[in-house]
Amino acid sequence: MRDFIIEQLRTLDVINDSKLLQYVDFCLVQNQDKKIVSATSHHHILPQAIFQEFVNLNENTWNGVHLNHGDHYLAHALLAQAVSNFSISKAFQGMHNKEVPLRNISNNILVNAEIYQELKERDSKLMSEWQNEIMEDGRTRAQQCADKQWETKRKNGTMGDASQMRTPEAIAKRIETVNTIQKSGLTRAQEIGLKGSETKRKNPEKYSGENNPFFGKKHTEETKQKLRKPKSNTENMKKSNETRQKIGDAQRGVPKSEEAKANMRKAKALESIRICPHCGKKGKGGNMTRYHFDNCKKLNKNIL
Repeated sequence: MRDFIIEQLRTLDVINDSKLLQYVDFCLVQNQDKKIVSATSHHHILPQAIFQEFVNLNENTWNGVHLNHGDHYLAHALLAQAVSNFSISKAFQGMHNKEVPLRNISNNILVNAEIYQELKERDSKLMSEWQNEIMEDGRTRAQQCADKQWETKRKNGTMGDASQMRTPEAIAKRIETVNTIQKSGLTRAQEIGLKGSETKRKNPEKYSGENNPFFGKKHTEETKQKLRKPKSNTENMKKSNETRQKIGDAQRGVPKSEEAKANMRKAKALESIRICPHCGKKGKGGNMTRYHFDNCKKLNKNIL
């Protein structure tokens, strides 16, 4: 059965045959034979997204293995390194981003930074190719997905008020509403217009310019002062002046303080290229300290 599984997987775009063999052997050796509640996951050796004919594990028991959560993660990582395939890549990314924190998988079995960078770049490339694939109707898959999402939101009424009001159906409904004949023999729009005129007639002091005590008058100088935007407070002005002073000192070549010199030496040290003694990675900046040297993945036991 091992040879049959390998033969099926080799029909895919295999980029690392040794990793492919390691993946198959790893799944068969690490199989727990039975489900352990909260401790194992059921894994399809031949991915179910690709090999639909072997999805039913009642008929194809050889295709299903019970792996603990850490081994399940490593199995997806090995397969992602062995085969270049959109579904396999997305399965690993989903495992790495969701299952790892959910299952509290130990850090000493995670793929190292270099391997993850390679897998992430390949995933982005495969995603771009998948989205830009031309379908039967001449549109890309991304365009089809966008249209489908729009249609679903329109049917469910979840597009938001602004979007819903711009749809042809909403526009037609509004036109029909305002042109509906009411009991008075007028349209709804005409009734609204008459109601507005009546309100203005009953409240001339509010709507008539001649009766408005402020109509036609200009603001006094005192009112203008009140309407002007208040100036910045003293503290903000002080900070601005201090900043200007520092910039001026730097431009004039004023000697820097000891603290400023220490910060410059620290920044310069971070810019120098360093080499991790454990994995040979070259780089500079804080990320080298964060992911290498004492924190390098090569220090931990890792089958990858």
